[in-house]
Amino acid sequence: MKDKSKTKQVLIQELASLRQKFAELEQSESEHKNVEEALRGSELKYRSLIEHSSDVVFCVDQNGEYKFVNQVFASTFGKTPDYFLGKTFWDIYPKEHADHRQAASSRVFATGESQSVEVVVPLPDKTLYYIAKANPVKDETGKVVLNLTHAIDITERKRAEERLVQLEKLHRTILSTSPVGIGRVVNRILDWANDAMYRLVQYDPQELTGKDGRILYVDDEEYERTGRVLYQNVKETGFGEVETRLRRKDGSVFDCMVRISPIDPNDLEKGVIVVIINITERKQAENALRESEENFRRSLDESPLGVRIVTVEGETIYANRAILDIYGYDSLEELKTTPIENRYTPESFSEHQIRREKRKRGDDVSPEYEISIVKKGAEVRYLQVFRKKILWDGEIQWQVIYLDITEQKRMQKSLQEAEKHYKRLAEDMPAFICTFLPDSTLTYVNPAYCEIFQKHTDDLVGQKFLDFLPNEADRENVRRQYMSLTPENPVKTYEHDVIISDVTNQYHWHRWTDRAFFKDNGEIDHFQSIGQDITDRKQADEQLRLKTENLEEVNTALKVLLRQLEESKMELIGTMLSNIRELVLPHIHKLKDSSPSAHHISLLNIVETNLDNIASSFLHQLKFKYYNLTPREIEVATLVKEGRSIKEIGALLNISISTVQFHRISLREKLGLKDRKNNLRSYLLSLH
Repeated sequence: MKDKSKTKQVLIQELASLRQKFAELEQSESEHKNVEEALRGSELKYRSLIEHSSDVVFCVDQNGEYKFVNQVFASTFGKTPDYFLGKTFWDIYPKEHADHRQAASSRVFATGESQSVEVVVPLPDKTLYYIAKANPVKDETGKVVLNLTHAIDITERKRAEERLVQLEKLHRTILSTSPVGIGRVVNRILDWANDAMYRLVQYDPQELTGKDGRILYVDDEEYERTGRVLYQNVKETGFGEVETRLRRKDGSVFDCMVRISPIDPNDLEKGVIVVIINITERKQAENALRESEENFRRSLDESPLGVRIVTVEGETIYANRAILDIYGYDSLEELKTTPIENRYTPESFSEHQIRREKRKRGDDVSPEYEISIVKKGAEVRYLQVFRKKILWDGEIQWQVIYLDITEQKRMQKSLQEAEKHYKRLAEDMPAFICTFLPDSTLTYVNPAYCEIFQKHTDDLVGQKFLDFLPNEADRENVRRQYMSLTPENPVKTYEHDVIISDVTNQYHWHRWTDRAFFKDNGEIDHFQSIGQDITDRKQADEQLRLKTENLEEVNTALKVLLRQLEESKMELIGTMLSNIRELVLPHIHKLKDSSPSAHHISLLNIVETNLDNIASSFLHQLKFKYYNLTPREIEVATLVKEGRSIKEIGALLNISISTVQFHRISLREKLGLKDRKNNLRSYLLSLH
């Protein structure tokens, strides 16, 4: 019983304990619900913050699979957040970029610590840069289950950094390539300089850096003067500038411009930036300019053109001799004191007043115009005027140049009358005359042109004459002919057939001479053409061709006959040569054996030689090849061939030595040896 009571007591206590624990559980559950509600509220709060964050936020697991992305992340790719859920780095980025992201994420899961990394987001139209901080998300056991990454867009900063790097490179390039010397000077001690500075003064950097600039000046006085002027200018204007002369290491001196600008205007002890510019060439140019100005004034004085220098108000301050002569005045004073209305014709004076009023209003006035003046003595002259600004004695004035075109005006008038005359001449000429453009469009036709095509002027001008040709091949050929003209060869003549009447389809042959006219740039502007109808000549040519064919047949028959005559001639020559050898030469030998005088022997020798030459065909060859030789020249040629001297030939032929020499010169000319070094006798011996 006691045990039972004890058991009951225990049961009551246990029951009370259970009730207490149940109450505690209910309280715990209530607190848990409150915590869950708080957590849900906190989650909603942070999710809202992440969703509306201006930065990129995303969450991935250990395999790089996206579990969450905010709207900023998704909009970067033009997608919605749901698009990325379940996808991995490799689904979104190129492999190289995906591997880089996975490596950083893996370090977060391995170490449990946050990782910062710079990443690149390559998009089709641009590239973005981010600083991404990957943070571990751990469970209650401390295990990293997610990588929550927060990324800040640093694209603008990267681009600014790149621009800064480029600017730094540019600045370094400018300093290194600058043609002027640039350096930093502290208390007139050179602290740094670019290469151009060292090249300019011909010192090495170690020789000049840290040294007082005094070593560059021609003397101490110039050093002190330059410094005084420069730093006084800095105080007054913020920068200094002065011209001076510096001495190079080799002792040579050059003109330069020195400019300084303080690094800190409020503290000159921090130094100045100095720029040294070699102005030697500018100085030389200034000297040359002074000489040029002197030459310019001399050229004005001696110019054949009239020249006046006038102020803006129109006052004449200079006039050369030519303009005074144009007006017929003796001096500048006479020009200035003559009322301006008396120097112009009435019409030209009115135009002068209009130009003057326009200039006062600031309106544009052509710098080139024509005037008519009244020369002293009432003669009217025509002048072309050119007006422009110049620097005169250091001030802006107006230079007015006058070209006397009186004779040119008269020539123009004569030319206009001549043009009218030649136009009437063209109108009256029986030849066809036209002008046309490169595309063959007619711009002028004379009455003869209209008559041959049986059309009115209005029906032809504006039409393309190539359309009158019978076929495309002819049109292309004619076009090629006139378009081949050049400034060096501007004229060409050619022939072609043409359709005269559209009704009868009648063809005619025309002969045209085209002349091309060119623009200043060498392009063809237009053509002028003169033509004539050669249909009758073409028909006559055809008849001539037929007759020529008949004559060629007759000529062939004559050639056969001439060949037969030549053969008969050669046979006759052979008979004659045989008779000379057999019937004449033996008797000459007998005469030589009969003891004749020396003179007779010489004559017999000549006769014998001539007969030998005839027999050996020498004279035949000589006459055959050079039929224009005179008998005396043949005699001289025969004796030269025998080796006779000029004196011997003169004695044998009873002529003077100068006459023999004359015939020798004539022989050389007729034999084609005048400008050659061939020996006359050697050449004659070669004729067999």
